[in-house]
Amino acid sequence: MRNAARLLGAAVLLASAFVSRASAQGGDASALIRAMDLAMYPESYVSVVAMKTIKPSGETTTMTFEASYKHGVGSRMEITAPPRSRGIRLLQKDDALWLFNPRSGSRQAIRLAARDSFQGSAFSNSDVSETEFSVHYDATVLRSESLQVDGSPRPCTVIEAVAKDRSSPYARIVMWIDAADSAPYRMDYYAHSGLLFKRMTLTRLREVAGRERPTLYHMESFDQPGLYSEVSIDALEARTDLPDRIFTEADLTQ
Repeated sequence: MRNAARLLGAAVLLASAFVSRASAQGGDASALIRAMDLAMYPESYVSVVAMKTIKPSGETTTMTFEASYKHGVGSRMEITAPPRSRGIRLLQKDDALWLFNPRSGSRQAIRLAARDSFQGSAFSNSDVSETEFSVHYDATVLRSESLQVDGSPRPCTVIEAVAKDRSSPYARIVMWIDAADSAPYRMDYYAHSGLLFKRMTLTRLREVAGRERPTLYHMESFDQPGLYSEVSIDALEARTDLPDRIFTEADLTQ
């Protein structure tokens, strides 16, 4: 009987230790994914971005846009090139994404699906409009692993980010994050079906907006072989003076 009691006590202690380690690991991962958000972009900023897409047919398309983001308020983008798309605006706010084309003849914005392709690229609408992963995903540390970035090995913490609900465009994302400064270098995107269908690698580390950040994002599609897109962060400036009104539908459609 005493042996059974001792075994039961040991099992309880072991389970308790496991839960404590898992909780601590989850807490560390949550802090890490938030630090990663800030390693990619400041809390509020304006940026100038260029995108190139190579399609399976070999056709190449290019686009530039300006983006503004304010933590806790929303994001807004305006396409500046090519000429046929110039002036198209997008607004992400309260988990909704809106598009307004001033040449459409309508004064109404249309709602877009977060999972859909952004302008025919390998990036989704959510990829280019939502920059805070910690809002939508819970994280767990998986392992430590070194990754080659710009020709040099970088020790990384590999975490698994699992969607908090099915409204997120991805069921989970496995992320390779710099163990020293939290910059992300690779993200593997999994669909709700469980399939790996996209991979983004982040390179070209540059000093921008007060710290070293990746400035070239390469997104490869596995469900459309031959489709990939590259986003170049050509300018990034931290801003604390962005007015809330620019992140409204009323301002979007002016």
